[in-house]
Amino acid sequence: MWLLSGRCNSKARLDGKVAVITGASCGIGKATALDFVRRGARVIMACRNLKKAEQAAADIRRDTKDKEGAGQLVVVKLDLASLASVRQCAQHLLRSERHIHILVNNAGEIYCQQSTTEDGFEMHIGVNHLGHFLFTCLLLPRIIRSAPARIVTVSSANNYIGKVLGRWLYFCFTLPTAGARVIIACRDQKKAEQAADDIRRDTREVEGAGHIVLTSLDLSSLASVRQCVQHLLRTERNINILVNNAGVCYYPKAYTKNGFEMHIGVNHLGHFLFTCLLLPRIIRSAPARIITVSSYKNCLADGVCLNDLHWERRKYSAFDAYSESKLANVLFSVELARRLKGRGVTTYAVHPGLVATEAARYANDSFFSGAQWLFDNVVAYFIKTPEQGAQTTIHCAVSDEAGEETGLYYRDCKKGRPNPLAFNEKLAADLWDRSARLVGVGSWDPFTAWDTSSGIMDEDSKPSRQV
Repeated sequence: MWLLSGRCNSKARLDGKVAVITGASCGIGKATALDFVRRGARVIMACRNLKKAEQAAADIRRDTKDKEGAGQLVVVKLDLASLASVRQCAQHLLRSERHIHILVNNAGEIYCQQSTTEDGFEMHIGVNHLGHFLFTCLLLPRIIRSAPARIVTVSSANNYIGKVLGRWLYFCFTLPTAGARVIIACRDQKKAEQAADDIRRDTREVEGAGHIVLTSLDLSSLASVRQCVQHLLRTERNINILVNNAGVCYYPKAYTKNGFEMHIGVNHLGHFLFTCLLLPRIIRSAPARIITVSSYKNCLADGVCLNDLHWERRKYSAFDAYSESKLANVLFSVELARRLKGRGVTTYAVHPGLVATEAARYANDSFFSGAQWLFDNVVAYFIKTPEQGAQTTIHCAVSDEAGEETGLYYRDCKKGRPNPLAFNEKLAADLWDRSARLVGVGSWDPFTAWDTSSGIMDEDSKPSRQV
């Protein structure tokens, strides 16, 4: 029903962009072509039935003839049931188009009687998957050279093609330019090496894939935070995207190496210092983005108790301590956006969803014996995979639409509603000042400094407070 359908309200222009749409002679493909032409794109309609395609093109030209800034239409022959036709179409496009910025794999067969393609494949898998798979692969080097670029595959509920291509192309297209240099900052270097090996394996056949670099970072130690920052400032001229993703969840009452309660110490104060020390370099790298992973549990916090951040006068609750630290994440992102205004750096707090990760590894100690088993063996089957959970973070890192806004809270790749306290400007400013004193930043201003000073970097690493 149209009343329940989403609608793209973006006013983004596509002037100078080249878009290829398969199956554009009718239906969704034709509507997509019309929208792209209205936005100024050069649209290539790759269709099997050229007569229908020409009629569709004539309809679009008529509908846009009085539209200022309308784009162009080109019709080319493509029969996805024939690999020879796929190759011929790709050859033609590579000769005629210097760039391909958008590929929409839209054509397809549905409920077709049993039959085979020209190459002997069952018709549905042959057209809907194999034809598009070859077409995308042949155009891929040109698309990568045209980055930033996007590939959209029109599927149904069983999005096999999206999973295959999404994983294969992940490194090329989740960042604004192909081949990003990604620095994984982790406490457990053995697990980080395994993760890096997995990513390298999954992207080793991808032309133009980026680089993975490992560095050590223990957010429960301010000394480790400073050492990691020193290393990054020596090795990286630019930092374009910072994702504050690490965290602890439902930890039994414990303290960091600097005497902070574990949730507020790792989830907020460690990231606060890490971000502040990198800020001068990030500002010089603008446009840049800072994403801080929070949780919907921020909405369950009654506030951030600045007079008892470390739960010394209150009865300890791992649930409440976690929720409070997640509200601190949102307040930090909002205040960061306010202080960064006009400097070309945007900030986001995100809720990734309930994700099947190791978040419940302390549940037995914090709640009841068997809680972790329950999470790992029952709850995990009804929640997001890590890949699904990463989507909102990726959206905030690469989306043009998100890049136009700052200081907001996102969930499921769209703006969400955080705890109303997130908009309390006094609480956000007071939390910033308190955090700056606790981590030893003091009166040093990362927003006006040309670079991070040696005095701040060499700050004493002894506990910031005594437990």
